[in-house]
Amino acid sequence: MRWWVPVLAVAVLVVAANAGAALLQRQERGTRIEPSLRIVRPPGEVSALVLDGTTLYAGGVDGVWAIDTVSLEVTRPPFTERIEFGHVRGLALFEGALWIGDDRGLTRVAGSDVRTFTTADGLPADRVQALTPSGGVLWVGTEGGAAEVGPGGIKALTTADGLIENMVNAIGVDGTGGVWLGSYVAPSGGVTYLGTDGARATFTTADGLPHADVTCVTPMPDGEVWVGLGFNDRGGLAVFKTKGGKPGIIRTESKADGLPGEKVRSITRLADGTMLISSEYDGLLVRSASGERILTVADGLSDDEAKVALQAPDGRVWLGTRNGITLIRDVAALMR
Repeated sequence: MRWWVPVLAVAVLVVAANAGAALLQRQERGTRIEPSLRIVRPPGEVSALVLDGTTLYAGGVDGVWAIDTVSLEVTRPPFTERIEFGHVRGLALFEGALWIGDDRGLTRVAGSDVRTFTTADGLPADRVQALTPSGGVLWVGTEGGAAEVGPGGIKALTTADGLIENMVNAIGVDGTGGVWLGSYVAPSGGVTYLGTDGARATFTTADGLPHADVTCVTPMPDGEVWVGLGFNDRGGLAVFKTKGGKPGIIRTESKADGLPGEKVRSITRLADGTMLISSEYDGLLVRSASGERILTVADGLSDDEAKVALQAPDGRVWLGTRNGITLIRDVAALMR
C-alpha cells in the first residue's frame, strides 16, 4: 500500500467530520435551504403563538417560550418560574393580559399578577384546547365544552346548550360576530355555529363535511369561513358562507384540488390574500396570486406539519410546527 493512502483516508474523514459538524451548527443556528426560511429551536413542538410587541410567545408540549423577534433569542418568560405549565394549546392577548390555556386550566398573566382558572371557577373542563378573543369576550375551547370569559365571569356552553360535541378544539369568530366552534370527535364531531341573534346550527359529515374531526376554523374578510378537517390520511377543507343569516357549505377541497395532503392541520390568510394551508404529514401549501407551491422539510421547514401560523406587522410569518418554529422572512420570495 502506498504511504499516502491511509493519510488521505484520514484527511477525508477529518474533512467529512468537520463538514458534518458545521452543518449541524448551521442547523442549530437556523437552516437556510430556502433563503427566506429560518428555523428557531427551542421550542420543540408548538401548538399556539401570540405576538406582544417584539415578543413572540410560543406554547406547546414543553410549556411557554418567549422569542425576541429582533434578535431571535429564546428564553423562558419570568412567570414560568412561578407556575408549571403542561401542554399549552392556546395563547391570547385579552384585556391587557396574556392568557394561557394548557391541560391544567386557563392562566391569566398581567405583570406580577398570575392566576389560574379551573372547573372550580366555572370552566367546563380543565384541559384547554383553544383561545380566541372577540370584542369584550375571550372564547375558550375545552375538552368538556366551550366558555365565554368576560366581565360577568365565566359562562360555560355544552351539548346541553346546542354544541355538536363537548370537545371544542377550534374557534373562529366571523365579521358579524358569529362564533364557529370545531369539535375533533369522529364520527360525531363537526361544526357548531352560534349566531349573534341566538341562531344555532350544526354541521356533520351528513351535511357535507369531508370529515368529522375539525382541526382549525379560519374566518375570512369576505365573510367566508374556512374549516380544516381530517384524521390520518383522510379529510380536506370546507368553506362556509352565511347568507340571510343562515350558514352553509359552499364548497370543499381535497388533495385532488391541490392540497398537500388529505388532512388539513392549519389555515392562515396573510395580509395580501396569500393562503397558507398546512397538512399534517405532507407540507405547507402557499397559494398566492402568482401561483402555488408546496414547502416541506426538504425546502427548509422545521417540520412538514405547521400547527399554527402568525403574520407579524412587518410581514414576516412565524410557523409553529411539530418540531420548532419556521420563520418566513419573505413570503413573496418563495414564489419567485
